[in-house]
Amino acid sequence: MDIFEAVVAAHRPALCGMAWAALGRVGVLAALPETAEVLASSLGLVPHKLVAVLEALAFEGALVRTGTPARYARAGAEPATAGVDTASLPGWASLAEILCGAPPASAPPETLSAYHTHLTGIAAAKAPALWDAIGAHGARLVDLGGGLGAYAAAFVARRPGASARVLDTPEVVALAVQRGAPVGVCFAAADLFEASGEADVVLLANVLHLYGPEQAAQLVAQAATLLVDGGVLVVEDLALDGAGGPAHAAWFNVNMAVFTEGGRVYQSDEVRAWLRAAGLVAEGDGPWTGRVMDSPWCAQDVELKG
Repeated sequence: MDIFEAVVAAHRPALCGMAWAALGRVGVLAALPETAEVLASSLGLVPHKLVAVLEALAFEGALVRTGTPARYARAGAEPATAGVDTASLPGWASLAEILCGAPPASAPPETLSAYHTHLTGIAAAKAPALWDAIGAHGARLVDLGGGLGAYAAAFVARRPGASARVLDTPEVVALAVQRGAPVGVCFAAADLFEASGEADVVLLANVLHLYGPEQAAQLVAQAATLLVDGGVLVVEDLALDGAGGPAHAAWFNVNMAVFTEGGRVYQSDEVRAWLRAAGLVAEGDGPWTGRVMDSPWCAQDVELKG
């Protein structure tokens, strides 16, 4: 189970209650029914963060969404706001202020090691299946934002003579070096938007949701520049479906509103558009499912399978 899937499973009523209370504090509930655009403009709220909260509550049935552009109204029964355990959801207590434009919440520095260790355990369990699904596409991997290297380690373990380069922030790279790099894996601190070199495979695993759409598209384009002819870009991330779910994606979208400036969870069509704009084409016809792109995306001049 993904780390945030576990949070949602354990705290879903609290998430609903905190989001509802935040909308009340900033005047949204009193102004319904209305569109997100009008609400953001009239109340001085950050548009994409407001949409994230409205959409999550609409998915939960606390709000009703109708028309185009979407107009939100109360659905009837309100989420409980009394007795919500805010301590179990650090940062979320500031949601109302963040909707009004306050800086994103920040996690305490001392939690960085535990957080990445947990992510590494999850990634290590998923990585073998990912690389098996992708198949053989060369022996050089660049993992952008690859954390402590779980995906990279699985990549080199399945390909004799393979190598992997993991790029991340200096703080994360320092943690990775302390743990020790697997044979064939190296770590480097780098600005992902200026990544250079050549690779047969580039991985963006749970990275795009950290950025707004312009930056996310820019990162996809930069990743594509690293690919040799026939190389593949693999995207693994959460995705929202057409109904505003699933639940963990809807609430993770709000979590990105809390902890990042522009980050959000995207629909698969948005990601596909960035991939195409970067000059990549789908290998085969498999859909992007929301966790793993069933078909990787290839440098355009390669002869595609299928």
